[in-house]
Amino acid sequence: MNKEETILLEVLRCAIHNESVDSLELTPEEAFNILNLAQIHHIAPLIYDKIYMYIPTQIQALWKSNISQQTVIQIIRTDNFIKLYQDMLNNNFIPLVFKGIVCRNIYPNPDLRISGDEDLLIEKKNQKRMDDYLISQGFNREGDYDDVKDEIGYRHQTLNLYLEIHTSLFSKESPYAFLNDYFQDVFEKKITLTIQKQTFYTFNHTEHLIYLLAHSYKHFVHGGFGLRQVCDMVMFMHTYGEYINYTDVDAFMDQYSLDCFWSNLLDIGRTYLGFDEDKAHYHIHNDNIDSYDLLVDLMQSGIFGASTSERKHSSNMTLEAIGSNNTSTFKSIMKSLFPDTNYIKSTYAYTKKYPILLPIGYIHRILSYLFNKKEKSGTAVVEIGRQRIALLKKYKIIKED
Repeated sequence: MNKEETILLEVLRCAIHNESVDSLELTPEEAFNILNLAQIHHIAPLIYDKIYMYIPTQIQALWKSNISQQTVIQIIRTDNFIKLYQDMLNNNFIPLVFKGIVCRNIYPNPDLRISGDEDLLIEKKNQKRMDDYLISQGFNREGDYDDVKDEIGYRHQTLNLYLEIHTSLFSKESPYAFLNDYFQDVFEKKITLTIQKQTFYTFNHTEHLIYLLAHSYKHFVHGGFGLRQVCDMVMFMHTYGEYINYTDVDAFMDQYSLDCFWSNLLDIGRTYLGFDEDKAHYHIHNDNIDSYDLLVDLMQSGIFGASTSERKHSSNMTLEAIGSNNTSTFKSIMKSLFPDTNYIKSTYAYTKKYPILLPIGYIHRILSYLFNKKEKSGTAVVEIGRQRIALLKKYKIIKED
């Protein structure tokens, strides 16, 4: 890691624990680069007030305006979501909130932890009724209604809200659909949280922590995930550690071969982000701790592995390796060239509208892969894919050949 990345981690540690930052030796260019990196990880509002004084005065106003806008929008968005959720309860829905508002609420200043959407889990039997309700409230559905889908997005321009309504936590068509088995009884075990004096239903604390880790794993095998997800886990364990059944957590990690990945994530938290094992009521298992490569991957990935198009496209290689537990580069490259039809349909809209054009979509995919000059795309995808498969092996998510 370079100096700017190291300083970002230190400033972020102070920010999430509401501590002051020691005097920094930063050039204006370094400060500007740190803020840009923070923006990629969607944590700029968290650190801005601890670093703005190092930015050249001529651009301070621009950054201040940008950060203020993000924060004000989050305040409005949260207020609107709280009102909407209470109305859902009044209409005999009991959706479970997760991530978003729950994670924001565990930070010293919740409105500085930005969320682009709100996630709600509902029972399948209520999917159509929820769709009718949201449409009646002025939301626009993304795409046509389809009760086969296990996730549907809804946007309300006036309220500045984007909701993801889930009937399962992980897509049933994905390589990690097996994780849904663990969460089959979340509605029976639900708990309530009071946020801004209002009642919310959510997962119990043990299942919520397991979900945060499983969600990070999902993004890790795609293109990676960023610093904010580690901060969420650190803050969640500090806040609710005494209520978490860590025996169940460890059993889950062991069952799904995530124990090494989990321990190394927590080691990043302990080393760089102020994770306190006593405060969390949990001590990290010290076998196979070597978290530096994982940290480098997090720093490079951005919020959800979307820092570059090459990282996103390399996910076809890592998903192939996960699905088959086979690290063959040739097979992974072929999977990247010939992904499943759902990927082609989501990438090339004409193939979704006219399925007969799927062969053209695959040709389009191959030509784009081979001849896109930007950032030497094809070569970069393969190299990133190889590196990330090596990480999956290092952290024992897939077995060694």
